[in-house]
Parts: sequence; structure tokens; C-alpha cells
Amino acid sequence: MAKTDKIKEHAKQKSSNRQAEVLAAIKDMVKAGEKVTFYSVQKKTGASKSYLYNNEAISNAIKGVRDGATPRSDNSNAAIVAALRTENKKLQKELAELKKANDDSYKAKYEKAKAEVEKLKKQLEKAYTVW
Repeated sequence: MAKTDKIKEHAKQKSSNRQAEVLAAIKDMVKAGEKVTFYSVQKKTGASKSYLYNNEAISNAIKGVRDGATPRSDNSNAAIVAALRTENKKLQKELAELKKANDDSYKAKYEKAKAEVEKLKKQLEKAYTVW
């Protein structure tokens, strides 16, 4: 591993730590009922406005809180995922039932048409044997 690789890795780690600090500060501000704006987050964390605007995760968090959404905790995310999985299973089961019903209706139509064809064949045979 080259020295530059270590430097890059350290810089990435430092950046992710800083991002986590700022996101934690935003959550704390929400819990405290403080107004969350780019300016207030800058004052609270000491991060530059350009960093706040250019970091997508932080920018989205600030915009989300500002627009009325609150950042979700890991527990609420897990609950949402579990609910969506349950809904997905329910919809998959319903889809399977509808496919089966659709297959059965085609099967019934096929059997009815087949019986009618046989009936018509017998009528034709009868008509030609009379002559």
C-alpha cells in the first residue's frame, strides 16, 4: 500500500466522520425544536456553507427537515422496511391467485370451445352419412 493510498484513506475517513458529526447535529437540532437551515447548521457545527450545500447527504437532510420531513432513525427505517416487505408478500400472493384464476378461466374457455368443436364434428358426420 503506497503512502498516497494511506493519505486518501485517512481523508475519506475524516470526511465520513465529519459528515456523521454534522448529521448528528442536525438530529439534535430537530430534537431540541431548533430551526434547521443551512445557516443555523453552519453556526452550530462550524462547517462551511459550501460543504453543507455540496455534501448530498447533509444537503438532503437539511432540505428534508426544512420542508417538514424529519430524519428517520434506524428503528423507524427498519419498521418501514418490515411493513413494505409484508405488503410485498401480500401483493405477491394476490398476484399468484389472480394468475391462477386467469389460467383457470382460459382453461375453462378452452374446454368449452373443444366440446363445441366435437359437437359440431359429430353434426357434420351425421349430416354427411345421411346422404
